[in-house]
Amino acid sequence: MRESILLLALYIGAAVIFLLGVVLHEAGHLAGGLLSGYRFVSFRIFSWVLFKEDQKLRFRRSRQGFVVGQCLMAPPEEGEAFRFMLYNLGGGLFNAIATVLCLLLGACFFGSEYSVFAFIGFAINGVLAMGNLIPSGV
Repeated sequence: MRESILLLALYIGAAVIFLLGVVLHEAGHLAGGLLSGYRFVSFRIFSWVLFKEDQKLRFRRSRQGFVVGQCLMAPPEEGEAFRFMLYNLGGGLFNAIATVLCLLLGACFFGSEYSVFAFIGFAINGVLAMGNLIPSGV
């Protein structure tokens, strides 16, 4: 029975860590976009959307198809390749930073039951970072 509870805790922990990795990734796009002059349009995690309307932030549930995460930004009037690159790289860079932090946390708590969650965070954020920072050639 104890093993079943521990396994359930690992599954739930991994799901929560994955959700946090996605939120962090989209927050990286938001930060990169704002730093490069883009304007905020919407921030979406699953079907929950935070968007700007009439200079106010609003929150609603979307009925569009399934999306894990999305950060939409309006480009500045003068489009430069560097601005677009910073906006795009923000998500992967935030995941890369989280990967290093999770590895450090895992090393600090090595041997405790909490270290497994840090190493799960390391793996999930590492995959998200590599999947977005390594060019796919597609």
